[in-house]
This record gives sequence, C-alpha cells and structure tokens, in this order.
Amino acid sequence: MKAKKGAVSTRRKKGLVLSLLNMRYHEEDVYLVLEIKNKSGIDFKIDYLDVYCVNGNNRRKASYQRLKQEVLYKYQMPNIIVDKHSERFVYVCQNLYLEIMKDL
Repeated sequence: MKAKKGAVSTRRKKGLVLSLLNMRYHEEDVYLVLEIKNKSGIDFKIDYLDVYCVNGNNRRKASYQRLKQEVLYKYQMPNIIVDKHSERFVYVCQNLYLEIMKDL
C-alpha cells in the first residue's frame, strides 16, 4: 500500500507551519505524525502543543464541539525548532471513539 504524499491538514501562523502528515489507529491508540517547519527568521522554543478533536461546523455553533485529547506519549518531540529547519515527531493519543463509549 502506498502512502499519500503531502499533509492531511496544515496550519500556518507567523512563519510557523504545523502539518499533520499521517494518522494511524492501532488497538486503542491513535498515532499522529506531525511536522513543524520554522520560516519565521528566529529560533522557536516549543512550550506546549495541545491536540483537539473537532466535530461539526464552527459557523453553526449549535453543532460545533472541540474536545481536548490527552496525549499518552510523545516521541522525538523537539524543544527548539531552529530557523529554516523542520522537525518531525509522533504524538500518541487515546482513540476518541473509545473514550465516548466509556462514558456511556
């Protein structure tokens, strides 16, 4: 099976580019492969990075839901992104569907 080229989702802000490159499910966990590119002109120190699961349409507030995901493990998470460089790392989160079913 060939992997798709390019990012699943990308966000840009002030010279920083955060991309979700891949998302894999394994048993109860979700593995998120992320990449941060720094094009800001200065070194960037990462304080924290939160993961949210969003359901619905943010234009229609009645159906919009933003749930913070607990990060179980961080693999090769960088502390500093040097200017004109990029770093890839993996976040492991619990599967959202299993969390919802547990509450019922």
